Amino acid sequence: MRRLFIAIELPGEIRQKILDIEDDFKRSVEGNFVDKDKLHITLLFLGDTGIDTDRIIDALRPLKTAMTIEVGGIGVFPPRGEPHTLFMDIKTDLNGVYSEVCSALDIKEPRDFHPHVTICRIKSINWDISKLFERHSDNILKFETYGPSLFNSDFENYSKIF
Repeated sequence: MRRLFIAIELPGEIRQKILDIEDDFKRSVEGNFVDKDKLHITLLFLGDTGIDTDRIIDALRPLKTAMTIEVGGIGVFPPRGEPHTLFMDIKTDLNGVYSEVCSALDIKEPRDFHPHVTICRIKSINWDISKLFERHSDNILKFETYGPSLFNSDFENYSKIF
């Protein structure tokens, strides 16, 4: 079984800009910051699955069309209480893409969808980070992509399959 997910890959220059934003938070937030090469927008986490990867690739092929995506603003999950995830928000409406992915794989849409780029899994926050949120609220990163890709991810390896 493989640990699979479907995501939108970020171009190198966008990943670098997000890494620069990560660096700004590292003095205030203790946690596991996401490596540059692992930054992405998850559309659907399939988990440890025996689903045939060829079937997934065939389902994703028609969804590989050009689109423009805007990433911007900082948030935390959950929005109330003790945060565990620091993320950059997605300004582009990806609900249609999410629905198409679920439909193509004949999967019921499993949850409310909030597209984002995880930048840190938070252990603790050392002081008020609201000023950092304000500083980065206007950072809008725009890029072109060609739709979703299939990724394999375990805790040691991370690779794009399609």
